[in-house]
Amino acid sequence: MSQRPGRVTVTFHEPGMPPPAPVAPSPRPSTRPAYPSWKTAWTSVELAAQRPDGGTQPWQLIALLLILLAGATAIVFATAGVLAGLATASGVALVNVTGAVLRKRHTANRDA
Repeated sequence: MSQRPGRVTVTFHEPGMPPPAPVAPSPRPSTRPAYPSWKTAWTSVELAAQRPDGGTQPWQLIALLLILLAGATAIVFATAGVLAGLATASGVALVNVTGAVLRKRHTANRDA
């Protein structure tokens, strides 16, 4: 007697008869793997989704907010650093160009 989902098969075997042929296995397994083959780690959001009540722990929300805050702070400081660097570089270039122009004028006026 074999059982498959939705079907029960009963095979009678009389003495002297050849044994029944084995049942061919199904082309794909009837059970799904515990996790997808391409994924081995669970995120905190997925773990929270697996909880029976579906809620999240307070520390998970606090950790998520701290991570977002740290990321936003890093972006702000990186942007400010880039802008300060550009301002410094353009200021130095402006001072050099202004100095060269003034020296050229001063030398031209002295020679005349």
